[in-house]
Amino acid sequence: MNILKNNQLQNTNYQAFKEIEQSTQSQALAKKITWTHGTNSSLLALIPRTDYTLIPSGKLLDRQIAPMSGEITQGGMTPNGVNQTLISGCLAKDINISWNYADKTSHSFDIHVCIAKEFKSSLDVLMRASPEHDEWDSTLISLLRLKQWDPKEFEQLCFEHRNTIETIKKESLERSPSKRVLKAIDCPLEELEKAKEDLEAQQRINAFIGGKNGINWIEKPDGKILFECREVFFYPKQSVDLLNQSPLKTPSLIKTVFRLRLYGNTELELLREVAPRFEKTEPVKALLAKDKKGRLLSAEAIIQRVIREKIELRLKHYHLRYNRMLSIFDNPPLVQFRDVERQMIALHFPLLLASTHVKPVESYHHEYKIQQAIIGKEIDLFFVKPEHVPAAQDWLKDHNLQERISVYPSTLIDEIEKIARIEKPFWKKIFCCC
Repeated sequence: MNILKNNQLQNTNYQAFKEIEQSTQSQALAKKITWTHGTNSSLLALIPRTDYTLIPSGKLLDRQIAPMSGEITQGGMTPNGVNQTLISGCLAKDINISWNYADKTSHSFDIHVCIAKEFKSSLDVLMRASPEHDEWDSTLISLLRLKQWDPKEFEQLCFEHRNTIETIKKESLERSPSKRVLKAIDCPLEELEKAKEDLEAQQRINAFIGGKNGINWIEKPDGKILFECREVFFYPKQSVDLLNQSPLKTPSLIKTVFRLRLYGNTELELLREVAPRFEKTEPVKALLAKDKKGRLLSAEAIIQRVIREKIELRLKHYHLRYNRMLSIFDNPPLVQFRDVERQMIALHFPLLLASTHVKPVESYHHEYKIQQAIIGKEIDLFFVKPEHVPAAQDWLKDHNLQERISVYPSTLIDEIEKIARIEKPFWKKIFCCC
């Protein structure tokens, strides 16, 4: 009986010691951690290919590499998405957000996916999209993941669907809305004048512009043909008061170009009169553009110096995204996983990366961004579930990083967040004192 009581007492003392030890660790970490990022262990299969550097997904695509983990459809890979050039994460006070992402959102590549079906589905998206569309890069990542996982089957599928792929290469840039804006700028003015009364001219213009965003023409009761929604903007001046009492629909850039070309500065004055009622959309910003002396621009100057220059610059960016697609279909795979790496992807587990060194830039709400970080240098902490601590430590040993990175159980995370919400990060204290 005494032996049983002694064992129970020892267990109680050991548990108390562990709780004190964890509390001490949590306090120390909460004061040191400057940034956290949720992912999963699939990242560890890929990170040696980037010299152990955590790189934004957009820049990985430029290197013809796709991340094998992480969501790719929640806005981060849109043309202006954060993951094109930056890596998002959270401070220690929001460490649970990063952990929940790692545990629930950061899905690894599905090794049971039907590659042929996924390949065909991705081609279907590219057949209707252009490099300007939001789903373009996320679709490229899906394709590149297939290529990295099974290069031979990917090559065979490319051969089987070669005609579709050639169509995508040939037509995807032409489907760009920006291309259609340039065509609207270059459309012969005499054709626009004819289109006021000539149905065939209207059809020629729509064919010239192409795409679904051709102009719809409306015949008013008085017989006058106007652009779709033009009646919102082209009331006589005495009707502006009426307009100000009604909801307005923002014009597209193409329609704005056509209106300015057809009706010049007269139209511009009226558009400027109602423009303040709109959010600062692209067409409205163009209408309110000024020269270096602070003077409002003429209709022609807006078309040629504001809209054309902006669209041409944008198209250069979209050509880079187009080239990402070409490299996937035309180049041999840069990544081919070894068996141990394939197993790491198949048996992935949540992984939270943390740093006690980087000074992130605040984005909005709880999101903080960095440009890149090296595993074993800026990234010096791993958090995993207790049962995955040995696997994480084994990976560090295999890559000679065991002296540079400490592995902690995820059971510390709640207390770290609680303490960090009280304590200001030390690097912010330093910054505030400078």
